[in-house]
Amino acid sequence: MTDLASTGGGPPSFDLTSQPWIPVLYRDGRQDELSLREVFAQASDLARIVGDVPTQEFALLRLLLAVAHDALDGPQDADQWADWWEDEDCFFSVPSYLDTHRERFDLLHPVAPFFQVAGLRTSRDEVFSLNRIVADVPNGEPFFTARMPSVERLGFAEAARWVVHAHAYDTSGIKTGVVGDSRAKNGKVYPLGVGWAGNLGGVFAEGDTLRETLLLNMVAHHTNRHRSDPDDRPAWRREPCGPGAALGGGRRGCGTCTPGRGEGCGCTSTATASMEWCSPTVIRCPCTICTSVSR
Repeated sequence: MTDLASTGGGPPSFDLTSQPWIPVLYRDGRQDELSLREVFAQASDLARIVGDVPTQEFALLRLLLAVAHDALDGPQDADQWADWWEDEDCFFSVPSYLDTHRERFDLLHPVAPFFQVAGLRTSRDEVFSLNRIVADVPNGEPFFTARMPSVERLGFAEAARWVVHAHAYDTSGIKTGVVGDSRAKNGKVYPLGVGWAGNLGGVFAEGDTLRETLLLNMVAHHTNRHRSDPDDRPAWRREPCGPGAALGGGRRGCGTCTPGRGEGCGCTSTATASMEWCSPTVIRCPCTICTSVSR
């Protein structure tokens, strides 16, 4: 593939902090793909994220919010949020944060690939079609898709987007069991339900720029009805999980949970009312990653 990053003779790598992979729309109408670092650096010039499908935009926004919440460790309260709103350089700490965790944002890392489990395999070492993670290619009759009849090849940038989308909106149903998953029976894993974002019908506040959109959807720690998880960390600040491992809850963990190979988003264990709070009909959600403020 032509988008493989050079590693000076080392193992293959595709670093999401420096390689362009997030589709964006500039305020002047231009479109481009940017790295994580570039998205935050240019957030004031960007109108929005533009995914391959509308749900992908929401999934990628959740990821950016998890990065912002963790890098800035806040906002602690409404006053700090107001200070950030007035500060054009409010995301100044994101570059150093991404440098610190850069290894965990490598899509092809041999031990901890981004949002994946290294060495994941079935007992028969089966390999399946890319159709399973590309949402606009239906199983069965391939109607209403520009990709006929199947997906044969993906660049790493697009593959990364679909990995994020799959964890957010994975469909329910009987899945192929993998080696090491205690839930697997006779080579199958039985339904746990759709991915967390698929339960939400996501709502988020949209500003004039991506910077404003990110800030409008960041909820302060001291917000009414919001419950903070003391161990709230995104996936890249946790030990790599194996098949069937669950992640914690909270704003950062909820936005980066990997229910495709886990027990579901930890948000359900953090607050029993999460599903009610995160419904698209509410005005404010206590977990900013799930849905957010509706204007």
